[in-house]
Amino acid sequence: MFRRDFTKRQRTIIHFISLLSFELDKSSAIIPKLQDFELCGISSTKIKAELVELAEAQVIIWDKDIHEFKMNLNFEEWRVAVNSKWMESRFQDLLLINKRHSEWQ
Repeated sequence: MFRRDFTKRQRTIIHFISLLSFELDKSSAIIPKLQDFELCGISSTKIKAELVELAEAQVIIWDKDIHEFKMNLNFEEWRVAVNSKWMESRFQDLLLINKRHSEWQ
């Protein structure tokens, strides 16, 4: 997630879908009305365009017939620009630092 250059709205939508699916040990979330996205602060006038963009970028899978939203966990398929500040090597260093820190406690 942090590696990609998502807008604030897109991050909020992804987080909302994740909460309604992964937090319940499900692979997808049913969100019956687009208006329901207002619960996470996205206005009903903006949500459809954001969802279409996320679906076209292959970040989410949206079954409009049954109102199902699923995260595409194959991140390599995502068509979203990489955050220009992302440094994989530094991230790996931070992971190692935190792994060692948890082993010391």
